[in-house]
Amino acid sequence: MRIQPTKRIGGERSNLYSKSKFTNWTRFDPFFLEIKAIPDNFPPEYIFEIQADEKIKIFSLDIQAGFIRPFDSKDVVEYLKKVPEEFLKGIGGIYLLGGTSKQRKASFGSLFCYGCYWIGDIYLHAFPEKRMALSFKKRQPNPSILEEYRRANADIKNIKGELNISFDIGSLKSFFLRDVLMHEIGHHVDRNNQDKTNRKAEKFAEWFASEYGYRLPAISSR
Repeated sequence: MRIQPTKRIGGERSNLYSKSKFTNWTRFDPFFLEIKAIPDNFPPEYIFEIQADEKIKIFSLDIQAGFIRPFDSKDVVEYLKKVPEEFLKGIGGIYLLGGTSKQRKASFGSLFCYGCYWIGDIYLHAFPEKRMALSFKKRQPNPSILEEYRRANADIKNIKGELNISFDIGSLKSFFLRDVLMHEIGHHVDRNNQDKTNRKAEKFAEWFASEYGYRLPAISSR
């Protein structure tokens, strides 16, 4: 979901304060705190040039213990090359975050934020290793979320009323680059539609990821 300059809007794959996703962010939220702690002078790892006067900086923070990032800055750059140029204009930076001890210690259950968009920048959160395999008995993810997991080739099984979801490195990489990243690019594309409710903005980003993320050429499994 998009983020207004005066507040953050959040969600499972989006931003800060979204009722249509699993996570409602506050200023004390561990995801918000990680973004807030990024130094102003943190150097980019790569610079992706759209045009001579238009560049996207790719930042990569050290991955912390208990987290996994199934892609790196090179993967993001290679994927951006597949995205139509008009969708990328105005993006300032893409941050590959590393996770924090507070995120690792928290018991999220189905609550997690994969990424967010905030005033021209995209943030992709590190993925906790303990979430590579999840089981749900009562509160299960929304059907739309399950469809996103299926598109990425996550293994989803329902055994005697218990829903089991597991990722491997390939499916998690596909999910982050073709769904999460494209979802946040969708918020960037939709950033000037200020009259939209948060729910409608989130729906647009979900549509954008499904329409474009999985119609682009397949990503490398390296």
